[in-house]
Formats: sequence, C-alpha cells, structure tokens
Amino acid sequence: MDSRAIMSTAVIWFLGVLVPVLHHSLLMLAAVQEEAYSYSFINMVHDFWRLPWLIWAYVLGMFLLGLWLVLRSVRRGQAAG
Repeated sequence: MDSRAIMSTAVIWFLGVLVPVLHHSLLMLAAVQEEAYSYSFINMVHDFWRLPWLIWAYVLGMFLLGLWLVLRSVRRGQAAG
C-alpha cells in the first residue's frame, strides 16, 4: 500500500467531516449569542442534517476523492507486492 496516499486520504476525509461540523457549530454559536438561549444537544444534532446543499456537495466530493485515493493506493500496493 502507498502510505502517502493513505495519509492524503485521512486528511481529506478529516476535512470532509470537519468543515460541515465547524459550519454547524459556528451557526449554533451565533444563534446562542443572538438570542441568549441555550440549545439542547438534541436540537443541535437534529438541525445538523439541515445543512445547505453546498455543504453536502462538499462532503460527497471529499468522500469520493478519499475513496478514489484509498482504492488507488491499494492497487499500487498489490501491483508492487
């Protein structure tokens, strides 16, 4: 296996998860400061699935790119071994 490609995949998948979570967290932080209201964890997690379509397109793109990198690195490892 190509360890460099695996590391790239791990970074891409991490960013693919980090960006929507960060976006949602910042929105919740802004809402709490605006209304001086504390949201429950259930409300915050429930609203996570209502992220804009652009964020979901980003997540899908990062998933597909990461999957491609994993498959490519596995094929390289099999060809070398």
